Amino acid sequence: MNSSEISKAYDAYYYAHGCGTQPYERNPGWLRFFDSVAAHIVRGIQPHTVLDAGCAIGLLVETLRDRGVDAQGIDISEWAIQHMPEALRPYCRVGSILEPFPQRYDLIVTIEVLEHLSADQAEPAIANCCQHTDQVLFSSTPLDYKEATHFNVQPPEYWAELFAQQGYYRDVDFDASFLTPWAALFRKGRVPLPRIVGAYERHYWKLRQENVARRDMNLEQRNELAAKDESVRRSTEQVALAEKQLQDLRERLQRQDRDLANWAARWARLENSLGGRVLKTMQNMRGFIAPPRSLRDQILDNAWQRFVLRKRARRKAATPLPIEAVTVRAALSPHQATVEVIICVHNALDDVRSCLESVVAHSTPPYSLILVDDGSDTPTQDYLRQFAAEKHAVLIRHDAARGYTFSANVGLRSSLADYSLLLNSDTIVSADWLDRLVACAESNPRCGLIGPLSNTASWQSIPSVEVKGDWAENPLPSGLSVDDVARLVAQYSARLYPVVPLLNGFCYMIRRAVIEQIGYLDEENFGPGYGEEDDYTLRARQAGWQAAIADDVYVYHAQSRSYSNETRRVLSEKAGQRLAQKHGMQIIMDGVAFCRHHKVLEGIRARSEIIMERESVVVQGRDGFAGKRLLFLLPIIDPGGGGNVVIDEALAMRQMGVEVALFNHVKFRDAFERAYPELQLPVIYGEPERVAHLSHDYDAVVATVNFTVEWLASIPQLDGRPVRGYYVQGFEPYIYQVDTLDYERALRSYTLLPDLVRFTKTQWTYDEVKQHTGAECHVIGASLKIDLFRPRPAVGPEWPQRPLRIAAMVRPSTPYREPKLTMEILRRADQQYGQRVEIMAFGTTPDEVKLADLPINFNWKLAGVLNQQQVARLMNDVDIFVDYSSHQAMGLTALEAMACGAAAIVPLHGGAVSFARHGENSLIVDTASLEECWRALQRLIEDDDLRQRLQRQALRDVCQLYPERAAFNILTTLFGSTA
Repeated sequence: MNSSEISKAYDAYYYAHGCGTQPYERNPGWLRFFDSVAAHIVRGIQPHTVLDAGCAIGLLVETLRDRGVDAQGIDISEWAIQHMPEALRPYCRVGSILEPFPQRYDLIVTIEVLEHLSADQAEPAIANCCQHTDQVLFSSTPLDYKEATHFNVQPPEYWAELFAQQGYYRDVDFDASFLTPWAALFRKGRVPLPRIVGAYERHYWKLRQENVARRDMNLEQRNELAAKDESVRRSTEQVALAEKQLQDLRERLQRQDRDLANWAARWARLENSLGGRVLKTMQNMRGFIAPPRSLRDQILDNAWQRFVLRKRARRKAATPLPIEAVTVRAALSPHQATVEVIICVHNALDDVRSCLESVVAHSTPPYSLILVDDGSDTPTQDYLRQFAAEKHAVLIRHDAARGYTFSANVGLRSSLADYSLLLNSDTIVSADWLDRLVACAESNPRCGLIGPLSNTASWQSIPSVEVKGDWAENPLPSGLSVDDVARLVAQYSARLYPVVPLLNGFCYMIRRAVIEQIGYLDEENFGPGYGEEDDYTLRARQAGWQAAIADDVYVYHAQSRSYSNETRRVLSEKAGQRLAQKHGMQIIMDGVAFCRHHKVLEGIRARSEIIMERESVVVQGRDGFAGKRLLFLLPIIDPGGGGNVVIDEALAMRQMGVEVALFNHVKFRDAFERAYPELQLPVIYGEPERVAHLSHDYDAVVATVNFTVEWLASIPQLDGRPVRGYYVQGFEPYIYQVDTLDYERALRSYTLLPDLVRFTKTQWTYDEVKQHTGAECHVIGASLKIDLFRPRPAVGPEWPQRPLRIAAMVRPSTPYREPKLTMEILRRADQQYGQRVEIMAFGTTPDEVKLADLPINFNWKLAGVLNQQQVARLMNDVDIFVDYSSHQAMGLTALEAMACGAAAIVPLHGGAVSFARHGENSLIVDTASLEECWRALQRLIEDDDLRQRLQRQALRDVCQLYPERAAFNILTTLFGSTA
């Protein structure tokens, strides 16, 4: 097939599939549309001659000629010209919008054409049209980025500027929406400029009035909708609560039925046993000694009741502790509020040029620019004058430099937008920056001041704040641009929007209501600059407003050369003195301490340290393993550590292009889907026998618990495919009693298949499997979901404004977790420290039978069985987490607590020592010693400095255990490093 045939084949496909929901062909629907367009053109413009530049199959030419207009058409597609009616072909020809037209026309129409050209062809195409007419009816989509042939999709103002360069202006009184919502009629500007400006102002005023009216109506409707939503929410919560209570009742009845059956069976065995026969004999003797309803019977009954009451009095039920799940913010949407970006300039032309180019490239309307030239030199003056003229920015000039604060106030006084944004001229912004800043502001009605993250912006710097006693500069990583870093910051951000006491002024967005309440920057005390934003933030806080960081925005700060380093140092020192005089030193010291050490900010910085590394691992995984297919055998019911780890790493593999699915037993389906309601992985349900049939579609099938290794045995293999793997999550024989069938089955699982590829999280598990079976495992490393388990803004007061909170996982039916030891130590803490501590437990329910066998007669709260999102919320609310298990294969819950900012105590025996370092990021104890366990908890309760030091170090250390690394190691283990 030659190039002409390929082009025709593509054009046929494009017109069939690329022009909307229906094929673009000569049918009644399209003819009706273009007949309507022709009618509007004839009625509104009354042209005698028209050229349709990009006429396609000539439908507009045809409908215009039917109305008596001398219409012609050109199109670059030979296929389109050949597929129009024979009678129309004399009026249409193959041609390009970039080539001169044969004559002038009363009107040229170009519909959805110029987005198909490259950016450097757009201007000559428009110039060509303007040379051949005084009127252009123009439409080019600002939205359709998906079409492969759309090379230059731009907003309407882009095209308006290109037409303006030719002296053509939009006729604001002509409504071209009959064509497309973004269509416009551009006319040659023969009317005087004042008349054009007047028309624009008239149209703008009308739209402004309509907008105000619509806002008022929208506000009324939103208030009404909010009231109805609240009513619906309450009703929904009541229904959900009733359904949950009903489900709980069903489950309780089922458990009671099972318990009753078990007791009946045990009772029958007891009655037939020697002890049962002896008891029956004793009952007969009691009946003889104290007949029913006799005085002696009543005396014995009363004595027994007193014994029972005394026993019950020694028990105390836990206080229920409801835990809400961590929620995710709604997806980012384009901002609707108006923003005016105010940039104060004093020389440093290269920085200014980079800043303004980035703002224009990455800002979306509604926004406008106000430039304040504070006595710059001639080259900078000339550049700003030209830029303002080309980009329609407001330019205000001072002949002599007056200082930053004076200039900033000039810009603020000129701003009327919903948000005024002071942006340093030595910054570079990135995609979606305004959308994200406004989203942060509008997440909280009391949020009045907003700033982003940066490389050098005092407490908003990432990843480092200070280096050797000075502010860190954090240069861009080698090979990465500002846009690259900003994309990664946004990708891995949890959009926490932390509220802070101080905010850097390099990119400082202010809500209009704040300005109206407290006024402008303090020129008297901070006229030259430095300290003015801290003063303004403190004043806003005193007025009831909050300052927040949009932690999904990264704005690069070049550290301005408008001032020398020495000048900056002097100004900074003087500003600090004035701040202390005006507000008092204590509030400043408290603010600095918060910004330096608050766990939410520490968590953001710690995660920013490894985002480049995480991305690198994902790219390596994609390069090596994209297209591989992997099936995990995961027969679980409830959310738990092992299942969560598999799911988290499977999701990381999907980022690498690996197709991952889970297989679960069909009988677990309902419970599993309740436990993981929003799981973003495909799950296959079936009987174990189905695994062999499914295996044909996968490159590897991986068992995750001992008995699922047996499911792998029936998988047929061809040339070593699929790989049969075993994710060894712990030494499972320890779960069972020695010499039982379950113990032997678990022990046998490691060596059941000769080709089994075994991998595990920690060296401890490796050693246990090796010692007891001789089999070796690959160690892939500990991991956790650091994007979920991270410090988050507190809902209520934080320590020391509340008691110190201590949490533990308690599972009465799991012996190795040492539930009795754990509760005994927690009881000691309550008895010794009283109201200084608040004790919380989770992992069991109040009606767990074996819970009553534990020491529970003290003040404690029980949160129940929690899912991942609830655990993430609980760990954010605690200060200390204790794990007194006899051993842990890895210690996931301790990891999760450390990642959220809690100080952890972990067992010496097991895999926790792979990430825990005694006295550095945690305390490690020999859980065989109750006294050692108790002393460790005492240290964390009484030694505030130790506890906080462990918390801060744990935050950073645990971030290195991101799931992508373990996922990559699993893929390398299964498929080899050169896959």
